[in-house]
Amino acid sequence: MTNIVLVCVAGVSGTFLASGIRRIDPTVSTVVTTYSALSGLDVGDVVLVAPQLAAVLDDIRAAVSPRPVGLLSASAGAAGAESALAQARDLLAESAYRGYPVPEMKE
Repeated sequence: MTNIVLVCVAGVSGTFLASGIRRIDPTVSTVVTTYSALSGLDVGDVVLVAPQLAAVLDDIRAAVSPRPVGLLSASAGAAGAESALAQARDLLAESAYRGYPVPEMKE
């Protein structure tokens, strides 16, 4: 099972996105958190960050290293679940290519 962490400003948009991702692929687990609650969070195989947090993306990368981190597009609300899931898969594949062990994710 793949665990995706969705980091957003208040948690609302992330919750809608998480629901959409789970509808597409029920084997995926999602955790929604805010930037301020991210420190100490020890879950997730890949981290997707809301576009509103682009200014702190490097801080997020440092906080969750070595997990792969991606910045979601502005269209990745509830309707953007497919693109967010594809982005997570791409990040996991790239991470595996670089030697970081990642779980399998069904297509």
